[in-house]
Amino acid sequence: MQNALRITLGLFLAAVVLCSWFHPLDSSADQQVDAGMKRAVISFAAARTLNAAISLLQSTEFSFQLGAGVSIAPGQWLDPVNDLVEQFSTLMLAASVAFGVEKILISIGSGWLISLALTSAALGWAWYYFRRKQPPAYLSKMLVIILMVRFAIPVITIGSDMLFNNFLASDYESSQKIIGATRDQLSEIFPSVHSASAAPSTPSDSANKGRLFILPPWLGGGAKPTTPEVDTGSKEESILNPTAWKEKIKAARIATENVAEHVIKLMVVFLLQTLVLPLLLLWGIYGIARSVFKFPQMRSEVNQ
Repeated sequence: MQNALRITLGLFLAAVVLCSWFHPLDSSADQQVDAGMKRAVISFAAARTLNAAISLLQSTEFSFQLGAGVSIAPGQWLDPVNDLVEQFSTLMLAASVAFGVEKILISIGSGWLISLALTSAALGWAWYYFRRKQPPAYLSKMLVIILMVRFAIPVITIGSDMLFNNFLASDYESSQKIIGATRDQLSEIFPSVHSASAAPSTPSDSANKGRLFILPPWLGGGAKPTTPEVDTGSKEESILNPTAWKEKIKAARIATENVAEHVIKLMVVFLLQTLVLPLLLLWGIYGIARSVFKFPQMRSEVNQ
C-alpha cells in the first residue's frame, strides 16, 4: 500500500513538472479569459447604451408657458432604474478588469522562472520522500506556494468557465437579449426621443435644451422656437392626448421593470464567475495541495 502511494505521488509530481513546462492548461485558460472578457465588455457597452437612453427620457420635459410657466418631467420615475443600470455598468467594468488581471497572472505563472522553481522544489521534495525521510516543512510549504502560483489561476479559470457554461450561460444569454432589446423598445414607445437624440444640435438649441415638447402659442405657449421642431408623432399620440401618453408611460414602466430584473441576474452571474466561484476553487485547490504534501509528514510522525 505504501509503495502504491509513493508511485502515485511520484507520477503526480512528474505530471505537474511536465505541465509546468509544456503549458497544456494555459492556452485553454487564455481562451476562457478572452471569452469572459468579451462577455463583460458587451454587457458594459449594452449597459452604457441603455443608461444613455434612460437618461434622455429623464431629461424630457413638457413646457407650459402659462403665467409664470410650468415644466413637467415625467421621466424622473426612471431614476431608480437608471441608478441600477449605472451600478451594473460599473460592475461590468470591474469584471472586465478582473478578467484582464487573470490573463496577466496566467502569463506570469507560465514563465520559465516559475517552472524552474517548481521543478527544483519538486525534485528536492521527492529526494527526501523517496529516501523515506521526512521532507522539511519549509520545502513542503514552498512547493505548495509555487504550485498555487503556477496552476491556481489556469485551473480556476477553466473550472469557473465550466460552471458558467453548465449553470449560468442560459441566464446570461436571455438577460443580455432583454437588456439589448430594452433600448429599442423605449425608442419605439417614444419615437420623438429617438428623433431628438439623432438630430444634430445647433447653437440656438441651448434656449430650449431639455424641452422636447412645447405647447403652441394659441394654448399659452411662448413664441415658436427657431430650431427644427421635434416630431412628436401623430395628433392622437401627441401631448394633447393624455390617454396616449398614459399608455406610453405604462409601456415604458413595464419595459424598465423587466430590464431591472435581468440586470440583477447578470450582476449575479458575473459576481459568481469573477468572485465567488474563483474564491471557492482557490480554497479547494489550496486545501488539496496542502493535504497531499502534508500527508507524508503526518504519516511519518505517526510511525515514530
